[in-house]
Amino acid sequence: MALQIIQENPNIPSEASFAIKNIQSHSFLINFVSSNMNLSVKEKQEILSIADLQERAILCLKFMNVEYQKLALKNDIQSRVRTDLDQQQREYYLNQQMKTIQEELGGVSYEEEVEEMRLRSKTKKWEASVAKQFDKELSKLQRMNPQVAEYSVQRNYLDLFLDLPWNEFSKDSFDLKKAQKVLNRDHYGLEDVKKRIIEYLAVLKLRNDMKSPILCLLALRG
Repeated sequence: MALQIIQENPNIPSEASFAIKNIQSHSFLINFVSSNMNLSVKEKQEILSIADLQERAILCLKFMNVEYQKLALKNDIQSRVRTDLDQQQREYYLNQQMKTIQEELGGVSYEEEVEEMRLRSKTKKWEASVAKQFDKELSKLQRMNPQVAEYSVQRNYLDLFLDLPWNEFSKDSFDLKKAQKVLNRDHYGLEDVKKRIIEYLAVLKLRNDMKSPILCLLALRG
């Protein structure tokens, strides 16, 4: 157990293992290990004050087990953190390389895409709450790895966000003769459908508001 602790603890020189291996006396071995353990003076005194050698060895072993578990847990955490950090550094390096390659080929870098979206958002006529939500989603995009599939989903979502006509309204035209002419010009046949559309426009013209049922056309195949 003492040799395992030495192997796990980088602060203990490896020469300590040779000293332990060369100790022949059991009592001296227990006393040597106890005095050099990472314990308080009171705990060391508690071990060394036990007269029975076997009881002293058992108590010493209990403290050593606790120390070994702490070292193993600490090393495991450090290993995981180091692995995560190495992965982050690797992704950052690859992203920087891709950015350089894109710039060399004349392409648009991811940072430029984000900045372009930010500039487009400044021209939108949306409320403060909508602008806040857009900035939140844009920041989320910046934190994402451009190589993962979710990046494209998030980017398409923001493109839709920007393409929607926020607080922009077109002027309605209820010229039924013109509408009939456009329908006949662009769509052959479908007389029932075109008749229904004209009826729908006529209702809108009479009501003079948009609070009418939504027109829904269903195509059935036999």
